[in-house]
Amino acid sequence: SLGSDLSVFFPVFLTLEKHSPQLFSPAFRIGVNLGLPTTQALSTGEAKLTRITAKVQGCPLRLRWLQRWSLLPCAGIEAGGIIAESSGLDENADATSAWLAADGTLRLGFDFTSWLSAQVQGGVGGALLRPRYLVTGATTDESLELSSVYGTFSGGIHMQFP
Repeated sequence: SLGSDLSVFFPVFLTLEKHSPQLFSPAFRIGVNLGLPTTQALSTGEAKLTRITAKVQGCPLRLRWLQRWSLLPCAGIEAGGIIAESSGLDENADATSAWLAADGTLRLGFDFTSWLSAQVQGGVGGALLRPRYLVTGATTDESLELSSVYGTFSGGIHMQFP
């Protein structure tokens, strides 16, 4: 999340994996997360926050059962920036700040065929580097700090190429 609201992200990624019934069937994912702007109300105006990051994620194990189901524990790191835009203030200002976070997730997959599968993924992350914004108004100063812990949930259909 950015601030106190939920955020929507559109991930674009490439996954490289060893797709086999063995326990050590690692998967590696690299991608970009594009966030939709989230608006935070302030006493003196509002701030619009947008997060754009690159992410790498590794899943060293693949737990398989019933031939079609798999569970992958994964760890990842995400780096990028947060674009902050203010409005409704005496003096509006925009800023871009660095963002760095690490997360742990579980990915549940179901194979429809040898080349088509569905996956859902959920996890918890923590910010290693996060910005804090100070908004100065005519009569008060207000601080806007992003949460240091966040949750993730995603799902998708995956096609595998030989």
